[in-house]
Amino acid sequence: MLLETRRPVPDGRQLSILLDEYARQIERLAPSPRWPERFHEDKSEIVAGLLRLASEVRRG
Repeated sequence: MLLETRRPVPDGRQLSILLDEYARQIERLAPSPRWPERFHEDKSEIVAGLLRLASEVRRG
């Protein structure tokens, strides 16, 4: 069984910075005629990051 290395939970300022960055990424998110799959890849990365952040905050 692997032990999970816990990172420190972001404090209020760090959390605010992370959420601002996710908001900017979401604002820029748009399908591209040249690379339609990129929209879904970027969306998946944003979702994964937000879920990871929520999990860290939940665990405290």
